[in-house]
Amino acid sequence: MTAGNVVLNLVYYATPVVAVPWLVLHLEARLGLNLVSVPVLRVLAVGLGVAAAGFQWWCISVFQRIGKGTPSPLWPPRRLVRAGPYHWLRNPMNLGEVSFLVAMAMWFGSPALLAYALGAWFVFHTFVVYYEEPGLVRRFGRDYEDYRRGVGRWLPRDRK
Repeated sequence: MTAGNVVLNLVYYATPVVAVPWLVLHLEARLGLNLVSVPVLRVLAVGLGVAAAGFQWWCISVFQRIGKGTPSPLWPPRRLVRAGPYHWLRNPMNLGEVSFLVAMAMWFGSPALLAYALGAWFVFHTFVVYYEEPGLVRRFGRDYEDYRRGVGRWLPRDRK
C-alpha cells in the first residue's frame, strides 16, 4: 500500500469512523443520556472491532493492489476487483465499516451510535444501488454484470 493511499484512507475514514461517532457521544453526554457499558459487550466489541478493522485493511489493500484505485469514489479502481473479500461480497468495505461502528456502539453502550451504524448502512445501500452499481455497469460492462449475478451485495451467496 502506498503512503499516499494510506493518507487518503486515513482522511477518508476519519469523518465517518472518528469525527461523527465523537459528535454522537458528545451529544448524548450533553443531553444527559446515561450510557450503559456492559462488560461482556465490551469484550465482544473488542473482538468485533479488531476483526472489522483487519477486514477493512484487507479490503483496502486488495482494492489498491488489484484494482489500482482507492475506496473513494473520487479515485475509483481501474480494474474490477474479484479477489480477496470481493470473492464473497461486492461491498465488503462497507460491511467492515458498519461492523466497526457497531463495535463502537457496543463498547460505549450507545444506542445513538447503534442508530448511526444502521443509518450508515442505509446510506451505503442507497449509494451502492443508485450510484455505484450503475457506474460499475457502465465502466466494466458484462464483467460487472456477471460478477453481480454471482456475488452477493451484503451477504455471501453459495457460488456453485
